[in-house]
Amino acid sequence: ENEKLNASNNSSNEMISDANQKANISLENFGVKYERTETLGSKMDKIIKVSEELKM
Repeated sequence: ENEKLNASNNSSNEMISDANQKANISLENFGVKYERTETLGSKMDKIIKVSEELKM
């Protein structure tokens, strides 16, 4: 049971890490300043803001 939980946690952590890396790349490509320590949610908000500005 613990092994299943650990595997699930590892998988979740890997997905979050991957999403963070992709968010960092997107922000860098857009030229947006950010801190690597910012939450994924904060980074996503910045990406959404920039993409909305580009649509205008």
